[in-house]
Amino acid sequence: MVTALQQFKDDYDKNVPLWRILPDFIQQYPQYERVGLQDLCDKIHAIYTQNNVAKLTTSMYLSDLVPAMIDRCFCSNGA
Repeated sequence: MVTALQQFKDDYDKNVPLWRILPDFIQQYPQYERVGLQDLCDKIHAIYTQNNVAKLTTSMYLSDLVPAMIDRCFCSNGA
């Protein structure tokens, strides 16, 4: 795992084109072929920052979970 993280950091630092490191992804989404890894990460980070994703996910995991539907198997009368 450490090796994979180091490789990611090296690719990020060199802004390696996505077609080199994610060829299957590029086959599905060719519009990203000339995008570098660092460029993509920076764009995603900017979107997360603009939309305050850290706060949203924190509140999501700390909130009380309320089921949208009740399963009939767990009803007290079994109906």
